[in-house]
Amino acid sequence: MEPFIASAGRSFLKYDESEQVMKAATMPGMIKAAHPYLSAMHALDPKLSFKRTQVRSVIKMLLAKYGASWKLSGPLAEDYAVTLERRMCNIHHVVPSACAKTSRPSWANELPWENGGTGNPQEEEVQGQGDGTCRRR
Repeated sequence: MEPFIASAGRSFLKYDESEQVMKAATMPGMIKAAHPYLSAMHALDPKLSFKRTQVRSVIKMLLAKYGASWKLSGPLAEDYAVTLERRMCNIHHVVPSACAKTSRPSWANELPWENGGTGNPQEEEVQGQGDGTCRRR
């Protein structure tokens, strides 16, 4: 998380803040802006399948380390934690869901881990193996 925080501060991830991941909007522009973040998360788990408790733990660690410099405490810190948790969980749901579709959206072809990280959507598509990752040949 350090590189994202260094470059963008506490707003390193902007995405839909829906309370339920199933209702999260697909926002291709924000997904593209989040490519560096998504790449790092994909390296940890190609399915982007993180438990909500894991996400909360990371946010708590971020607040412990940066909360004072971000001037976040009390209710403001709690609100930040809820907002970031929703953003993270929603983008972790939307991206693999789109990749698992037979008819994938064009933005899914531009994900950083596609085509060996080249971002070239011209190569022939190969179906994923049901694990939620996008695959290319």
